Amino acid sequence: MNVKANKNIHRELLIKDVEFQPEIEPDHQKAEGWSYFNDVLGSPRTILAPMVSKSDTSWRFLMRKLGSADLSFTPMISVNAASSGFDAHGLEKFFTRSHHFCGSQPTTLSREDADTPVVIQLAGNDPAEFVNTANVIAEAGLCDGFDINFGCPQRCAQRHRKGGGIAGYGSILMNNWQLCYNIVRAMHIKCKLPVSVKIRLLDEDEDTIAFVDAMIKGGAQMVTVHCRPQFNRCNDSVPRLDIMKTLVERYPSVPFVYNGGIGSHYTPEYALEHTGAAAVMVGKLFVFRPQHFVVGNDGYSPQQLLNIAVEYYNMCVSKHVVIRPLMREFRLHFIDLLSSVFLPRYWTKIGVECPFELWDNGKQMMMRLSKSLTNVEIEEILEEVISFYGLSCDIIKSEAVIAVRKNNYI
Repeated sequence: MNVKANKNIHRELLIKDVEFQPEIEPDHQKAEGWSYFNDVLGSPRTILAPMVSKSDTSWRFLMRKLGSADLSFTPMISVNAASSGFDAHGLEKFFTRSHHFCGSQPTTLSREDADTPVVIQLAGNDPAEFVNTANVIAEAGLCDGFDINFGCPQRCAQRHRKGGGIAGYGSILMNNWQLCYNIVRAMHIKCKLPVSVKIRLLDEDEDTIAFVDAMIKGGAQMVTVHCRPQFNRCNDSVPRLDIMKTLVERYPSVPFVYNGGIGSHYTPEYALEHTGAAAVMVGKLFVFRPQHFVVGNDGYSPQQLLNIAVEYYNMCVSKHVVIRPLMREFRLHFIDLLSSVFLPRYWTKIGVECPFELWDNGKQMMMRLSKSLTNVEIEEILEEVISFYGLSCDIIKSEAVIAVRKNNYI
């Protein structure tokens, strides 16, 4: 059955009781707390949020190259799906197919230095599945740490697994403190890499604080707080800075990352100053405005946004795409980037007069782009746009790249 997003129902389902276990040494030596944040993750200031179909490998590379993100989280990976027959070869197939990681060859697990440091976010509800999946990934050397998704508020995350059992993943799990504690503790003791958590706010501040306390006692080495309510799916509420400030002051030995409304409500500087958080996590803003916080950025002309789109496409084709057409992730990024170039309603929505010439047939172009299923179709659209705006950038032709790979790998 589905759990309805009803505030009263969720409050009734809240189970706060936690049976804490004695502290024991983890099976593997690893960095903890500020040592993890500073020495392993490199003291990041801005972090790319985990976003399904939006924080793929090529986008993470691009964000680093533009100087926008110091650290990246991958899109969430379901441990329930991944743990079934999850060996090294299956791991490589899983990552390359979903564009989280791509090796230098289709049968080789590797990690390029440009995508480091990186944290893989895991989602699920079974402690054993978390540990099994995490250790296979860690053994392959694909990340610097793991984050547990206790923050996704979407309805799909609240569904029960087939055959009954515990609801899926994300913020619904914050209703079962014992389960969340067990997951974090299992990862802390059995996993080879440090573990962090990403959460939201419960209805009562004292409950949020107590939940964070349980996660830290379980072994969470870093805590990211999306400072909006537990089931606020549309993110239309004003994020709270005061609760984050309280958490930072109460747990000085743990790095806290602020998330929520960066760009729309607060600047990174304002959020950091008023919360004392160690870093800010940015999601949607980086999708539409990848260089928003880069020093010296002079605005967003069509040329600038299109150059970013072409660079992203070239990165996808030349470095990270296994032999297959460009699919959902890439088209979504193109549409997000180019919406301000093609669609007048974008400027109407934000109440700003468009500062450049809009393309008359932009709407038709966006429709073509949304329906494009092959690399060649996308390349044709980009070439038309490049010609209209007189850009000097070149597109790497995917057919040539694919032909070379076929000769090398087959």
